[in-house]
Amino acid sequence: MLAALVDLEPAQLLLFVQSFGIPIVSMSRLLHCLDSAVELDTEAMEGAVVDKGYMAQLIEVQRMRGATGGNKFYELLLEGHSAPSQHGW
Repeated sequence: MLAALVDLEPAQLLLFVQSFGIPIVSMSRLLHCLDSAVELDTEAMEGAVVDKGYMAQLIEVQRMRGATGGNKFYELLLEGHSAPSQHGW
């Protein structure tokens, strides 16, 4: 599965992350892929996100479920803004 994620465009990767019912292990892989995508092309990732607040909340919810990763992507979402919750992620 990880090899298939590498070939996805930023917008496609974001669609997967927004899907419901993804197992925690798979979501963690997706979040780590988002971090890699931020490292590779920050501008493309910024341009692919329509609602930064929604995506930040989505990452928080996935972390509450036990998923890992997404730290760099989360930081990108919060640039110039405060965290949408009090969890401190």
